[in-house]
Amino acid sequence: NDRGVHGAAPDYVWRCPSGGWGTLQQGDLAAGALAGRLTCAAGPRAVGSMGPKWGDNMDMVIWGGAAVTLIGFAGIIWTILSVFRAKRAGLNDADLRLRLNRILPVNLAALLLSVVGLMMVVVGIVLG
Repeated sequence: NDRGVHGAAPDYVWRCPSGGWGTLQQGDLAAGALAGRLTCAAGPRAVGSMGPKWGDNMDMVIWGGAAVTLIGFAGIIWTILSVFRAKRAGLNDADLRLRLNRILPVNLAALLLSVVGLMMVVVGIVLG
């Protein structure tokens, strides 16, 4: 049933852990008609006014963003280790600059990947 107590489309829809859907009218809050309607043990998860139910699809965005962030973080760790190895190698100033100039683009790309991954995680959480 996609209609609330008052016969209108519900204001809030949530996915219950058991797999069903719960609905709630804004007027139900004032009318005290919530008794027995919120049956999800973990509580309702408001998705919005009959909008798309993003929650299931956003899990992929969250986990994908976490994976992209970890790849970027691994690149940052690699650049840190590469710089330490270059400094420890005892190179002269010109050779050290050449090696660091080769490492810098990898560092920037890894930082960009980490930022994009974190943005994907935030967007997935906000929309999910």
